[in-house]
Amino acid sequence: MFVPRSIMLLAIAVVLLFPGVQEWVGDGQSAWYRPFLVWGSVIALAGLLQLVKEPDEH
Repeated sequence: MFVPRSIMLLAIAVVLLFPGVQEWVGDGQSAWYRPFLVWGSVIALAGLLQLVKEPDEH
């Protein structure tokens, strides 16, 4: 079964980052845009992985 790298990255990011990010974002003194920075970077990295293709892919 083939799993796209972007989906695998998203799953790993959710499992590894969620507890720490939840505390960091949930801090009452934090900036309002923190969640957008975190998930925007995950989305950007997934997009970059989609652009990089293996030699045997078309």
